[in-house]
Amino acid sequence: MPLRDHFHPPLQNRPNAESMTASWATMLLLRLNASVLPAGYRAEQEVFAGPRVTIDLGALQNPPAPGPANGEGGVAVATRQYAPAAVLAGEVGFADADLFEVRVISDDGRIAAAIELVSRSNKDRPDTRRAFAVKCASYLQAGVSVVFADFVTCRRSDMHSELVSLLDLPESLHWSSSSGIAAVSYRVLGAGDGVRMEAWPAELRVGEPLPTVPLWLDRDVAVPLDLEGSYEAAWAGHRR
Repeated sequence: MPLRDHFHPPLQNRPNAESMTASWATMLLLRLNASVLPAGYRAEQEVFAGPRVTIDLGALQNPPAPGPANGEGGVAVATRQYAPAAVLAGEVGFADADLFEVRVISDDGRIAAAIELVSRSNKDRPDTRRAFAVKCASYLQAGVSVVFADFVTCRRSDMHSELVSLLDLPESLHWSSSSGIAAVSYRVLGAGDGVRMEAWPAELRVGEPLPTVPLWLDRDVAVPLDLEGSYEAAWAGHRR
């Protein structure tokens, strides 16, 4: 079955793109765990939609011990206010894009691979595009293979080119999708001065089936990531 355009009529919001993307991530996880991943690996899902706040769990679990109060055997001490004027100040915008991610984790706790499904918020602005590229680059630098699938037709930005620009990759790794959407698999081999990045790019087109790309779990271990089958399962689960 072909890839559909979820960002323009007649399918716009039927279902909404975020629901479709979240369902796709779930189907990828279920299929990987059911029959694709070898023994010793498992897939887990990370999905965040909209603004989110990171809480200091250590502060919640270990609250400071209350000090002595006046009238209970202690001495009340006045707190001095310290609020110096800012030396530098300016308006900023922080990237807080949606996250639709499936991680493959080995039994020893190592993250072996990450699958990123691109959302419209990932492609919305220069800072969110760069944040997405930084996340992919951070995984690759840590030796984690990455696959991203971008089916967002309402934004023309090329996410592979964002990664190329961020890392200043050599000409041999330059590639762009003429359709503006793509799926790309990456892995990094070596260390120190002998690092080599390899990529398997595939252009996506509305009306055409999605590809199967390699998902690398280790230097000599890869499994096929069936984007078409998982996408169709996600589509079938929605009432339209």
